[in-house]
Amino acid sequence: MKQFVYNLAAIAAVAFTLSFFTGMSVSVMYQEHQALKPFIAAQTIMQEDAALLSAADFDAATPDFS
Repeated sequence: MKQFVYNLAAIAAVAFTLSFFTGMSVSVMYQEHQALKPFIAAQTIMQEDAALLSAADFDAATPDFS
């Protein structure tokens, strides 16, 4: 019975440690994502601007045969 209690305590300690470090890593990843949001938004805006600019350049460079 004593060995069973020790095994149960060891399993509980390992489970707590794993859940603690998993929670911490998820928390860190969430904080990093929050910190990168402005950069992600700026990158998206730059990509959209580049797409619009290249479309405008294409229209301007296309000769009008009418």
